[in-house]
Amino acid sequence: MASHQKKNSSGRLASFQISAALAGFALILCLLVGNSLATTVDAGPDVDLRWPARRIVISLSSSLQETSPAIMRGSNVRTALESALKSWSSAANLSFEIIETDQTNVSPAGSSGDGVNLITIAGSAENILFLSTHGPRVPAATRIFYDRRGRITETDIVLNPSELFSTNGAFGTFDLETVLLHEIGHLLGLEHSDLPFASMYDGIARNGILGGLMAYGRELSDVDVAMARTKYGPPDGVNDCCTSLTAKILTGQRRPAINEKVWLEESLSGRLVSALQTDRSGVVRFEALLNRMPNSQGSRFPK
Repeated sequence: MASHQKKNSSGRLASFQISAALAGFALILCLLVGNSLATTVDAGPDVDLRWPARRIVISLSSSLQETSPAIMRGSNVRTALESALKSWSSAANLSFEIIETDQTNVSPAGSSGDGVNLITIAGSAENILFLSTHGPRVPAATRIFYDRRGRITETDIVLNPSELFSTNGAFGTFDLETVLLHEIGHLLGLEHSDLPFASMYDGIARNGILGGLMAYGRELSDVDVAMARTKYGPPDGVNDCCTSLTAKILTGQRRPAINEKVWLEESLSGRLVSALQTDRSGVVRFEALLNRMPNSQGSRFPK
């Protein structure tokens, strides 16, 4: 699955902790200096991508409305898409509209596309070429167009017509809603997460097959929600939403830890809640962290 390029470094393992009491829970920071994922977009500088408007129109290609050999019979494509979009609109200040289109091809790479946010599974030469640039057997890829300020102008999602998708959990198929949930995250400008339970983790297993550490499904994790709210804010009506944490990370030589991954852990439950990279000053800022106040028993942390 495709997003934008992120450079990383390799080296030794270093770790330490910083605790902070925030909105009823304690957070622990750990620094991991090592190899991490690298992903790509088609062109342009590394900028913070986001939609300038909060309402996004999605065009569902006729290639997905018709009977496709890549979609298992009995699968409900429209329902899967609606459910995936609802998950993101419930997480952040966003809304979506689905329209139907006869268009089937991803817009060619370049500075601008055709302005249509397309979701397609057509086996056209254009789509196959685009998928091939992201490696063999990739289930889906997203092409993002944006201006110099990082404002997204178009995104196209291409599902691989050589794979098999379903909505009923059929063994050996890719779950369509899970794939769409991930790719719509890229449509919103979100990068991959290094946390295996996040929907934005860089990878997905087929149904019934344990693919590495894939542990997520059709639901967004707190990590995904925080990523979306950092860009777009919480949904309307959500007042007591989030908190933030800023830290400066130093190496053993007391120098800024530059471009290194920092993992954020909830100390009371041990849950990993976020993972970000430090800037050139060794500073990392976690935003839109969900407030979780213990209930009367002190054992659960409801949203």
